[in-house]
Amino acid sequence: MSASDAAAHDPDWWAAVTTGALGGPLLVLLVGSGAGLLSAHPAVIAACLLLPVLVALPVWFLARTLRRRTLRRVLAGLACAVGLACPALARVVEGVLP
Repeated sequence: MSASDAAAHDPDWWAAVTTGALGGPLLVLLVGSGAGLLSAHPAVIAACLLLPVLVALPVWFLARTLRRRTLRRVLAGLACAVGLACPALARVVEGVLP
């Protein structure tokens, strides 16, 4: 890939944005409903829903070029991984909270 190709606009820039911003919280709800997260403290539920979005937030502001595509995909995947892990983390936090 030449330098001019890497600086070109990425027509699929929105795919990682959508995956990270919607996939992370959706995975929290899907995995969390099976793990009993919905009966947790409301602050824990809110934190679990916001954490994947915060991880994916930089994806919105990265340059929409082919060069940044890999970083957008990594951050979107990390947001989904946080969405998968958050219900387990919430159970640990619930055990610590009074």
